[in-house]
Amino acid sequence: NNGSTNELKFEIDGDGDAYFNGKVGINENSPDAPLHITGGLPHIRLENSGTSASANDIFGQIDFKHNDSDDAGVTAAIKCIAEDNAGNSFLAFYNGDGGDADERLRITSTGKVGIGTDDPQKNLDIYTGRSHSSLRLHNLNNGGTGYDSELSLLGSASNSEMRINMGVNSDPD
Repeated sequence: NNGSTNELKFEIDGDGDAYFNGKVGINENSPDAPLHITGGLPHIRLENSGTSASANDIFGQIDFKHNDSDDAGVTAAIKCIAEDNAGNSFLAFYNGDGGDADERLRITSTGKVGIGTDDPQKNLDIYTGRSHSSLRLHNLNNGGTGYDSELSLLGSASNSEMRINMGVNSDPD
């Protein structure tokens, strides 16, 4: 209800769609967010009601959408997608401009992680699609010493190298 007016802020239309105007609390009397779930092991289940799956069927997804007038749409998503028809699935993470979110990261059913690739071949597989790419592990908490640490693996069509830098303002580029 709406405090002083006792106005009900819940509606079910003729199609059975439910609408809530305000915050919803599940096991929570004073919700602090649009959906607030309280419990010993609170969780949300997204369950696909289908009885069979084929490769690339989407089991469930979470979309992040905005209505900016310049480029409204889904700018990020997390999807659980069937790898095959045997119950294996992968998680894919998408982001980008409104209405045009591309897959950026994938975790396969075997635990392999792909960044920039939808077919990771190793435990961590990073693909940039560029002739020169790098992997950077960087320590920003230098304790006031002016030192940082960095591991860079660089590659191009003509050469490859590996650098381990530790010093003042090290930058492989």
